[in-house]
Amino acid sequence: VEIIFTLVDNGDDTFTLSYETVTIETEPTEPETEPTDPTEPPVPEMTLNKVTKLEQLAQATKVVLVAQVDGAYKALGTAIAGKIDPVTVNVTDGTVTADGAAIWNIEATEAGYALSSGGAYLAYNSSTNFKADTAAYEWGFTAGENGGFLVESTAATRGVYYQISGDRFGAY
Repeated sequence: VEIIFTLVDNGDDTFTLSYETVTIETEPTEPETEPTDPTEPPVPEMTLNKVTKLEQLAQATKVVLVAQVDGAYKALGTAIAGKIDPVTVNVTDGTVTADGAAIWNIEATEAGYALSSGGAYLAYNSSTNFKADTAAYEWGFTAGENGGFLVESTAATRGVYYQISGDRFGAY
């Protein structure tokens, strides 16, 4: 499993998240007959660069976690559940193009990093399941194969991994 983190190089040896392109595609729609969730705004598409060093991750505020699977790229979706469905993203020459359904907030913690989306933190629950939590849950990031990183819990023997047979992410 290869995991890609994304930031944009400012060109002066610093890295911050900045949008190279932001595209919000809208189409005329019929009026909705069912109420919509007001907490779900439209999500822009972003183009972001691959992080290759842990020091770059420390500067990040947003990340996309990507597994390369049989030539396709599957990002960890942001709808936190026991298992998390992937979002297909495009990766070309070290840049990933993803919509908000794959973009996580990231913040440094005492022993690692916390990942959040929509005000909820991604946490390990039990067995091979995740859960949403109100408190920051620490994930450690270590260099993996192919220039990617492994994302593993700092409190349990579980990590964020893509399961090919189930086409989903879990705490394996």
